[in-house]
Amino acid sequence: MELDKTFEERDILNTKIVTSINQAAGPWGIQVMRYEIKDIMPPGSIMEAMEAQMKAEQVKRAQILESE
Repeated sequence: MELDKTFEERDILNTKIVTSINQAAGPWGIQVMRYEIKDIMPPGSIMEAMEAQMKAEQVKRAQILESE
């Protein structure tokens, strides 16, 4: 699971939730402007994998900079 993709999917999910709430609340004249998912607490194994990926990306970028 890529870190960037996780945040993109969170934004997409937020938009879908706003749309669903607005469809349900429309008859009452209520409109939701924004919904935000905060404080996502993934399991430890996923956190470790994400940290390993970030470190690997940093090493890769450093190697590219050194080669130039």
